[in-house]
Amino acid sequence: MGTATASRYLIGRPLKNSPYHSGLNQWTMYLQSLYDQMPGHRRRMGDKLDLEATEAVKRILEETRRMIRESAKGDKEIEFRIRHYIRIRLEHDERGKPLERKLMKLRKFAEQRGLCAVCGKSMTLEEEPHLHRIVASNGYTLENTLLIHHACHREQQRAKGFQ
Repeated sequence: MGTATASRYLIGRPLKNSPYHSGLNQWTMYLQSLYDQMPGHRRRMGDKLDLEATEAVKRILEETRRMIRESAKGDKEIEFRIRHYIRIRLEHDERGKPLERKLMKLRKFAEQRGLCAVCGKSMTLEEEPHLHRIVASNGYTLENTLLIHHACHREQQRAKGFQ
């Protein structure tokens, strides 16, 4: 089952009837199966870049740092602000802007009828549920996200070996 197909399967259905409702271990196995189906996708999110890619990234990072220093002309405050500006924009590239994610949470909440996509129990927006990316590198899209309790997300991450 592909990522989009899996998301369409889960959205709008009572999760207690889903084959993935029976527990976090099955959910983790389901997510791993989605990762495994991705052509060229690393099997674990924690995998590192190969040596050639790592060296390329180091060169990009060093060049970026050099450009920041040159642009700041020795002013540490300006250097700090440039780094901050770049960090925020790169985060937006990966995660989208906060308002976009908030609107997506509201839409997912309605689509899932207020039920956690992992445990199937009800949740409230006041609990600030987590917008989980099925495949992290595919970003925050309606097809690639599920809304889940923070506790369910922490358990998923722990089961994958993340802290």
